[in-house]
Amino acid sequence: MSAHEADSGDQFSAELRGLASAAQSLLIAEHRGLDRDLERLDRLVGEAAENLSDCFRTMSDKLAGQAALLRTQGGGSDDAAASGDIQTLLNTTNQVNASVVKAVIALQFEDIVKQLIGHLRQRVNETEKMMLAMQSHIAGQQHVRDPDQMIAAIRACREEVERARDALAAANPARQESMQGGEVTLF
Repeated sequence: MSAHEADSGDQFSAELRGLASAAQSLLIAEHRGLDRDLERLDRLVGEAAENLSDCFRTMSDKLAGQAALLRTQGGGSDDAAASGDIQTLLNTTNQVNASVVKAVIALQFEDIVKQLIGHLRQRVNETEKMMLAMQSHIAGQQHVRDPDQMIAAIRACREEVERARDALAAANPARQESMQGGEVTLF
């Protein structure tokens, strides 16, 4: 074996180890990011469901109370009592309206969930694209004996890792961490 072949073999090994390390680091980091987003998604959906449950329970209770007051108004003779009952009905109606607004806001979680899912799918697709491109570069090297061609293929794989890293660094469109705050856009 010549000195050039030995140097090329060492360079090939070093490039291959570097490629494996870069791909491994990227995939581990991506997995952790996906896990964090899925946890956040779970929390957002849970908060939205809890908010909806609370809102609809409140609306049901208030409407039942309002219906009972209306039933008692049928034969009332005292104007002061009727006035007080009407005020109670107005207050209850306002409380129901506030709960309805809260329910509508909580329903916006669907948009956040869709954005998160779309972002997660894009990240998974970019990772898959990287792995397929690397597989293609490496598959063509199975019977190649020229170290320069092998090194070129490995470098092409490293470029795929960097391309994927750049694509995966794209900003997440849904940054909201909680249903308790953030901007609200009604439908």
